[in-house]
Amino acid sequence: MYQIEDEGSEECGAMPSDVDDASALPVQVGRNELDRVLEARVYAEFMAVVVKKRLAMASTVINMAEPE
Repeated sequence: MYQIEDEGSEECGAMPSDVDDASALPVQVGRNELDRVLEARVYAEFMAVVVKKRLAMASTVINMAEPE
């Protein structure tokens, strides 16, 4: 996992004095939210693969246990 460090003033939500563009903060917040969404999506896709493999393994075990 990775972390994004904010490059702003020490107060939460305050803009640095050298930033002239007022859109800098919303873009940064948007990127952090996007990173969380993407991280959640990657985790969900990973878990889907894990579940599929476990279901395939369980199916194999069930098929081996059935009497012919």
